[in-house]
Amino acid sequence: MNSNNTTLHVSQLFRLMMLFELGSALVFPLNSDAKEAAWISTLLGMLLGLVLFTVVCYILKDHPYQPFTVVLESLIGKVLGKTLAFLYTLFFIYQATRQFNDFALLMNVSIFEETPLLIIHLMMVLAISYVLSLGIVALARTGEIFYLVMFVMIVLASLFIMVSGVLDVHRLMPILGDGVSSILQSFPKALNFPFSEVIAFAMFTPYLKRSDSLLRTGIVSLMISGGVLTWITVLNISVLGVDIVSQSFFPFLMSIGEVNISDFIQRLDAIAVMMLIIGVFFKASIFYLAAVIAVSHLFKMSDYKKILLIVGTTIFLSALIVSPNSSHHLQEGLVSDQWLIYLPFEITIPVILAMGIWIYKKLA
Repeated sequence: MNSNNTTLHVSQLFRLMMLFELGSALVFPLNSDAKEAAWISTLLGMLLGLVLFTVVCYILKDHPYQPFTVVLESLIGKVLGKTLAFLYTLFFIYQATRQFNDFALLMNVSIFEETPLLIIHLMMVLAISYVLSLGIVALARTGEIFYLVMFVMIVLASLFIMVSGVLDVHRLMPILGDGVSSILQSFPKALNFPFSEVIAFAMFTPYLKRSDSLLRTGIVSLMISGGVLTWITVLNISVLGVDIVSQSFFPFLMSIGEVNISDFIQRLDAIAVMMLIIGVFFKASIFYLAAVIAVSHLFKMSDYKKILLIVGTTIFLSALIVSPNSSHHLQEGLVSDQWLIYLPFEITIPVILAMGIWIYKKLA
């Protein structure tokens, strides 16, 4: 079905999923509401993410090589299906917009303090649009390179932090000082960011060499990325303590900034910045491409580069309007969007669809 220049191999899909899952989650505070138990919340979020991804793949099972928005029309009818497909298109565009704002926020506070946000957003959208204009395989091959770079930086950052003597494992105690209530309080965020966001890959089924590879690859990538994010959470708490982690926009940036080995190896903030640039680039690219695929099927458009231009312009303009400042951006993403956007599109709708399919098959 797929030509060689538009087919993703399993290894390429795996690397893209890994970069997507790590994304901005590497440097943002994860589940800080759980305090010392934040790493447990991250693990639980990963486990529930595995369940949710299995649910999504169950929905796609009987519709091989069809993107999720097209499957919606097959399952619930043309009118309701197209309506949901349009809403999912807006959802992918919004998610890409948030990634642009994540990138602009860190760049603005760490490197480009005097640079207007418009310029930062423009650089990002032009870079991503160029790569996507070359096709999904070009993105995947780029991912093969930066996947290695990302993990080298994670390993180096971890080693530098451990060797520098700034770790204090006692900051992880007491693990359940507030009981399980703190874990339950952080549960919605633990599942959403970043594990339930992997639903974007349900749009990539037309590009898979084998339709059943998505489930296996997704499970492995979720487990590994969950382990990495749990480790980073442990490092942040051990270096900074829960109070500083919960109040910081970018705790990993602060953690690696504490490294000072013999007054020679220090000022390693650039590692954290590079990790965010790579992660956000690929995460924004995946959401951007998911929106492009959705638009092409929804409006029966075949001019790929024209769709790229339309979707890219929409994302660029949205990034300038949505979240006018950092506090609004974080409040919106970590609180209000949990219930208004993420819960319905990433959890509720897929679960209801899967239950409906299962009941229909039992009664048929």
